[in-house]
Amino acid sequence: MPVLVFVSGKVDNSSVVDSATGQAVYEVSTPSGLRNKTTSVRDAHGNEVGAYKPGLLHDTVTRQGQTTRVSEWLVKKKIMARARQFVASNGKEYKWVFEWDIRGDKGVKLFECEMGRQVAHAHRKPFTQWSFKSSKAMSIDVSPDVLEILDDIMLSFIICESMTERDETTAVVVSVS
Repeated sequence: MPVLVFVSGKVDNSSVVDSATGQAVYEVSTPSGLRNKTTSVRDAHGNEVGAYKPGLLHDTVTRQGQTTRVSEWLVKKKIMARARQFVASNGKEYKWVFEWDIRGDKGVKLFECEMGRQVAHAHRKPFTQWSFKSSKAMSIDVSPDVLEILDDIMLSFIICESMTERDETTAVVVSVS
């Protein structure tokens, strides 16, 4: 099972490498500052895989040259749920499910909806290979049979993580004020 690692530990600003080879697979970048917080995802050849732009009224995602609301591609089936479903480029529906363990560490699993089987698992774990060392690098274990939709998996995961981080930051700010 291929394992992809976010080198910086930050999902929205990181190189993503194959843990077996150390080869760059994706480059994820979000400009700093208050304006234009569009997160861009590029493959190893520099081709744009997609982009995510948070907005005041709604967030947008651009993939395969089409821009749409995130809520139309990464659908929440229940209002209070964190799980999000999407239709990938292969026409199948997938669902990200968020879980927390007893230590409070978050894991995120991707399931193919039709068969209910897990096809990817994202989690934080110590990682100390090559020239980078991170005590809590985010990594994604991906089933080989869904590599054809790896771009969709990466883009959807980055959006889900960014939205979760934004929601958690907002909750902290609201509880402090």
